Amino acid sequence: MKSSLDINLPEELKPYHEAIANTIKPYLKIDIKPSSTQWWQSKFGGLPYLPRTIDYPTNKNGEYLKLLAQLNFSEMPRLENFPAQEILPKNGPKASPF
Repeated sequence: MKSSLDINLPEELKPYHEAIANTIKPYLKIDIKPSSTQWWQSKFGGLPYLPRTIDYPTNKNGEYLKLLAQLNFSEMPRLENFPAQEILPKNGPKASPF
């Protein structure tokens, strides 16, 4: 987990480096590596892990929704105020109101 500003700021923002750094909250840096995953693993895209009791979500036209991301918190460092062992989204992707 990181909590410092370890990026190169543009010249125009360098005078504000300390002020910007003081606003940083703890975060995880995600390194994306193409690979195949199991249903329950964290991923971007692909098919979600859904309980058998949940129908695959669709939009108002009945089209299947696309998975943006699935996070399995048991695969990552412990984050304060986040679950230790849960997969998000819990019940599969949600329909957008848009």
